[in-house]
Amino acid sequence: AIVLLAGMAGVLATNSFGRLLDDFELDAVVVPILVFVAGGLYGVTAYFGLGALVHLGSRFAGSGAGYRYARHVVAFAAVPLVLSLVVWPVRLAAFGEDEFRSGGSDDGFGGSVFEAIELGAVVWACALLVLGVRVLNRWPWPRALAASLPALAVPVTAYALA
Repeated sequence: AIVLLAGMAGVLATNSFGRLLDDFELDAVVVPILVFVAGGLYGVTAYFGLGALVHLGSRFAGSGAGYRYARHVVAFAAVPLVLSLVVWPVRLAAFGEDEFRSGGSDDGFGGSVFEAIELGAVVWACALLVLGVRVLNRWPWPRALAASLPALAVPVTAYALA
């Protein structure tokens, strides 16, 4: 459930879904279905992919923990992304379908507040990832951070390219 919901939060945060209703062939009924399907795919891919990167980084740092533990750390670190979904009903009540169109009432300060909440959830998730690697391996902070860097590069790159 964590992986699916975190994937849905990740999909909703993308620029592509922010312009989904610009295509006149799609309507608001299709949006939840696309969010569910794409979020599931996104979540599962991130679960296994980021788990592999955490495992790889941990192995290079000298960990004996297995790939399954790395995946579990990734999943539990994604809980803040799930919690970021709590603001979506407020966001939809404030902006309606404009959330899924370019331009509109969600541009400006209100939209920036919700984007800041999403970014805060991502930063929180990254911090939990480092904490999870630290606790799993009983390492000091610098070593846990170094082991987490391959996985942390993914969200940093995604936000840099957005």
